[in-house]
Amino acid sequence: MSFAKRLKTIRLHRGITLQKLGESIGANPKSAKVKMNYYEKGTYKPNDETLKALAEVLKVNPNYLGGKELETPEGLMFALFELDRLYGLNLENDDGKIKLSFKNDGVDKLLGKWKFVKDKYEKNDLNTYLEWMWNYPNSCEDKKIINDDFKDVLEISYDYFKNNSDSKYCYNELVELINEYEKNNL
Repeated sequence: MSFAKRLKTIRLHRGITLQKLGESIGANPKSAKVKMNYYEKGTYKPNDETLKALAEVLKVNPNYLGGKELETPEGLMFALFELDRLYGLNLENDDGKIKLSFKNDGVDKLLGKWKFVKDKYEKNDLNTYLEWMWNYPNSCEDKKIINDDFKDVLEISYDYFKNNSDSKYCYNELVELINEYEKNNL
């Protein structure tokens, strides 16, 4: 999820207007709403000082709001939180090892394709595997799996959040994704 989408999602969840958010971080009241709108549209990205101020007002970690890199333990956890929020994760303890699995079949199909390619190429032809990974989806088969299964993933996630989430922003975000998918793929 981009900074712009994260900012808007959290702001709406907190029930804060663009105007109030802008004024809360010290923006001029005459331009506060416009400035925040630029951030939410992705036109501009805030500097570190403004990012910290936004995070403080929204009561979130600035590294989450700013999209902390996956190379850090904190960034990895934020990525896992996002996967859980969007698709639902199961966490299981197997003799002291934590194992993750998804709560819907669509993601499992995508992961099954990844495992197949990884098992086939990683040991014998690392370059082919890396090229596949860096250019995904790079084949008609990959694109067909995504087109066939992504809508299933969205619909399963949609039903999950509609029925199990206290926060309507997840549900509403999935409605937007399904509508965007249908507009572009039907």
